[in-house]
Amino acid sequence: MEESYTIKQYKKFRSVGMELNSKLFEHLDKTTLTKCAFLLDVIDDTGSFVFDSDADADSLSDFSIHDYINDNGETELKIFAESDMYEALSKDEKVILQAKLNSFQSLFLVDYIKPDEAILGLKDVFNGYQSIEIIDFGLSESLYSKKTYIYIRIMQFEDFSCTTGTAYVFEQKNFLKVKKAFSKQLKKYTMLKNRTRKSVAIYHVNKLYGLKMIYGELK
Repeated sequence: MEESYTIKQYKKFRSVGMELNSKLFEHLDKTTLTKCAFLLDVIDDTGSFVFDSDADADSLSDFSIHDYINDNGETELKIFAESDMYEALSKDEKVILQAKLNSFQSLFLVDYIKPDEAILGLKDVFNGYQSIEIIDFGLSESLYSKKTYIYIRIMQFEDFSCTTGTAYVFEQKNFLKVKKAFSKQLKKYTMLKNRTRKSVAIYHVNKLYGLKMIYGELK
């Protein structure tokens, strides 16, 4: 069956987005990366990164680019967008960068999944259970038939919405434990900006209650 225009756009933007993420990470200040690693507890006393899995490395990269706010009140996304490197980006890369700048994160109840279309219907727990659909091939396959909540960051484009990459998945039966642990973690990081604080808190909650992905399957 021929792919729809929306799916083709999604795949194109996902591919271009991976290239953009590489550029963003290369531009990232090493001092900032170290500070982010400290907040996520993935660095030891010698300054070496210590990851339990590849997912931890992905979380560090994602957090450092999107959610860490420095002393000047800026994220790496904003710094990059105002740098000389911005003009060298392609049209699609600029569209994706803007979507990243406007992205939002929350905890979502997975309401329904259409695996043939890679669509997930979500309800935003922190915003009155408002409904939103996203496209994600990996999540639509791995979460099918499972009762879960996911914490993700969503980018919105003209024809579809999708995640920026990292997703933390929790079983519905642990919902109250997740909420309680999230609130507790938030109180530990009151010195951080709200966006940064939420990302650090949910990362540590995921360590406690998140489902692990092994060979493309949730365990």
